[in-house]
Amino acid sequence: MELIKKSALAVIEKNKLLVVKPHNSSFLLMPGGKPEQGETPVAALKREVMEELGCSIEDSSIAFLGTFEDTAAGSSNMVSIGLYTGKLVGTPKPCSEIEELVWVGADSRDGRISPVIRNKIVPFLVGRKLLS
Repeated sequence: MELIKKSALAVIEKNKLLVVKPHNSSFLLMPGGKPEQGETPVAALKREVMEELGCSIEDSSIAFLGTFEDTAAGSSNMVSIGLYTGKLVGTPKPCSEIEELVWVGADSRDGRISPVIRNKIVPFLVGRKLLS
């Protein structure tokens, strides 16, 4: 079993969490992705958010929230998400490999939500009163 490490950004507006649906997946995932060779988690986060959402992240707003692990969406592997929060600069839109942006609430029953978001990230954000 492989452990897939990713950096992700929690974008919350109007009590909804922004998730993305890539072209090659039926799952809703967090914006972000895997660091490239020699890349820091924050550098990977900034690069992936620009590629996926067409937005930069205000440097002074970036804050680490924690690490969350669960079964990777559509796989028997595990995923480890280093979750950050930060203020987007610009209006997010689907770019590159992203087909759709979806805003979900804490009580969303959308079956496409990946296990780590549904089981770990949403309960954490609710517990921290960042999402209700």
